[in-house]
Amino acid sequence: MLLWSSVLACSRSAEVAPSEASAVERRPHELTVDCRGGADYAALVDAVHDAHGGDLITVAPCTYFGTVDLDGKALRIVSTGGPDVTTIAATPGKAALRAHGGESTRALVSGFTLTGGGGPGVPGGIDVEMSALRVEHAVVTGTQGSHAVHGRSADLVLVDVRIEGNVSEDEATIDAQRGYLLLVDSSVTCGAEPHG
Repeated sequence: MLLWSSVLACSRSAEVAPSEASAVERRPHELTVDCRGGADYAALVDAVHDAHGGDLITVAPCTYFGTVDLDGKALRIVSTGGPDVTTIAATPGKAALRAHGGESTRALVSGFTLTGGGGPGVPGGIDVEMSALRVEHAVVTGTQGSHAVHGRSADLVLVDVRIEGNVSEDEATIDAQRGYLLLVDSSVTCGAEPHG
């Protein structure tokens, strides 16, 4: 009887081992984006869609159209040329950069101009809710809507970010509610002439 019990224990362990072996952790990848071709992706939104948490997305200088929604993934999205030559032009009626899916403090966007977003009741540049995001070396400009930067129950860190030339519905350029907002070496210029 003791031998049989021992065999069952070994058999049970053998059943568990294959499922544990199949749970191999995925290593982060680097994806490249260049709207002129020659990279993994021509559209930044496609690279973000296909990426997994922890991935690095390097982005060549260009204007990229469409709202960048991190969709809950702690991605590092870094421009190779900086905000003077690399722009994210938002989808009309949405913010240029969005984090609403519980992104962790490892989420980073660096080196972009964020422009063209917003609408009635919708932030134009950066919109973070129930998530964390660090934005570095960026410019938020040419947005319209509720605010240029909005954070609600968010952990939002802005480092070397210029917020200027935006039109806000209630003249508040930044709206931070029930969360954490840190501005380091950043500047905010309130108001702009309405477009049109």
